[in-house]
Amino acid sequence: MGFENKEGVAPKRKSWSYVKDFIPHYRPYIGLFVLDMLCSLLAAGIELVFPLFVEQITTEAVDTGFVVLNTVLKYAAILVAIRAVEIGCKFFVTKFGHIMGVKIESDLRRNMFAHLQKLSHSFYDNQKVGTLMSRITTDLFDITEFSHHCPETIFIASVRIIGIFTILAMKDWRMTVCLFALVPFMAWLTIHFNNKWDDNYQKNRGNMAEINAQVEDSLAGARVVKSFANEKVEEEKFDKGNKAFVKSKSLTYHYMGTFFAGIRAMDAIMYISILVLGAIFKISAPLFLVYLLYGGTLLNSLIYFADYSEQFQKGITAFMRYQQIMDTPIEITDKEGAQDLTEVKGNIEFRDVTFRYKNTNRDILAKLNLTINQGETVAIVGPSGGGKTTLANLIPRFYEVTDGEILIDGHNIKDVTMKSLRENIGVVQQDVYLFWGTVADNIEYGRIGALKEEILGAARLAGVDEFADTLRDGYDSFVGERGVKLSGGQKQRVSIARVFLKNPPILILDEATSALDNESEVKVQKSLDLLAKGRTSIVIAHRLSTIRNADKIIVLTDKGIVETGTHSSLIKNNGLYKKLYDLSVRTENLQMQVEHHENAKS
Repeated sequence: MGFENKEGVAPKRKSWSYVKDFIPHYRPYIGLFVLDMLCSLLAAGIELVFPLFVEQITTEAVDTGFVVLNTVLKYAAILVAIRAVEIGCKFFVTKFGHIMGVKIESDLRRNMFAHLQKLSHSFYDNQKVGTLMSRITTDLFDITEFSHHCPETIFIASVRIIGIFTILAMKDWRMTVCLFALVPFMAWLTIHFNNKWDDNYQKNRGNMAEINAQVEDSLAGARVVKSFANEKVEEEKFDKGNKAFVKSKSLTYHYMGTFFAGIRAMDAIMYISILVLGAIFKISAPLFLVYLLYGGTLLNSLIYFADYSEQFQKGITAFMRYQQIMDTPIEITDKEGAQDLTEVKGNIEFRDVTFRYKNTNRDILAKLNLTINQGETVAIVGPSGGGKTTLANLIPRFYEVTDGEILIDGHNIKDVTMKSLRENIGVVQQDVYLFWGTVADNIEYGRIGALKEEILGAARLAGVDEFADTLRDGYDSFVGERGVKLSGGQKQRVSIARVFLKNPPILILDEATSALDNESEVKVQKSLDLLAKGRTSIVIAHRLSTIRNADKIIVLTDKGIVETGTHSSLIKNNGLYKKLYDLSVRTENLQMQVEHHENAKS
């Protein structure tokens, strides 16, 4: 199924329809599942024996006028033996049933994580990280209980109900049929309120996911929150989501209270019916006791099943949210027969490339043609919204072209494997993401398993060694959440070191220095110039003074490519590039004056 809703995930179905989708997840553990069900069957069967023992003891007591000790001891010994078996069965069910549930939960989490890794940028454009985290952690936690207790509960309840009906029907079929006429009403009550809970549990999950997303967003942006003194605003946003959760949760408990009140009413009706029917059909005292005992077991079975309704809804809603992610199609995949891209020289060609984002009608790029030769440094400049970053993102297939084709060394990028394509492309972006770990760990991410000497070599080329020695533990210093312990320039040089270590023939620099101060920019620019040497480089520049030496400059607007040439030729043309360049120089000069003034004050 495709995704059509605003969240970017597959649309939801009724929760009951997901049960059949869950069943195949038992397959790897079928042996354990069968043993669990057999133990459940044995334990349920043993529970049905006790009222028959009571009947025998009572019958003999009525005949003799007193309870016979030998008879009691005989049945007590049997009861001890079968109870020991029941205890063993319940131990197995409790331990290994839950272990099976944990394994299924682990499988689902692994599957979801792998699927999320394969989804395109367009999916993440419409997602909140917090909601995805909620789906892969909190939601799937309920799967453990659901996967174990759902079949066990249904199976045990069914065995008890069928067993009780069979035993009692052999005793007095008329009274049994009258008594069991109440069961469909209890079943209807359960189904009716399960339908009531269905949508509300989905709302609960959605509200909880929104709370998680808001917390993640607020904590990740804690420095921004404090810098604008907006703590109160964040608290109000959180409180709004929290109140929505309380409202939906309260409605759930309203339905639950009504449901269990109805069950208790049926409980009273059941016992009254036994009393009245026993008198009408003039059953014996021992049989009357049997009906009371089995009536209690029957009610406990129905209540046991009813009690599980909440857990069922939690589990199936969790699986539903899991399945919505898994039903979301992987838009960008390797086509059948795709070949590895090898011995890449770095010739890139755009042929009539058109691109528009999903659910929009405007073409970001339209019939764009562009050739970049091996070893060239090509700068892409232009006003915001012209498609510069989009153009760069299409080369590694972060997004799929709407029409046309992109070729590398004459190979359509759709005909080669994505792994080999992306292994041959290095990307340095403005927004650097560093993972939790050390400086060395983050550099090694460029080529997992690289030798220490190779990591240090890449670090020297990127200028990381200039500041690494000043850190407390050098390259083994932890960078903090998203690299918060490093400055912007230091983080950027770590990201450049990653690409040095990767050593790709094609390089994409997406406004890599635009967020840096002038001093940091100068240092980072030297590293970037060294990195670009001998590679095919595509540079998206904010500060146009950094691309004056580019082999070719492309001026891209929402109307397409409007100018092409070297820096000097474009300045002479006195067109859009000249205006953009003059504006960039004035902005840089103003920034330098501001920085100089700030430094003088400090």
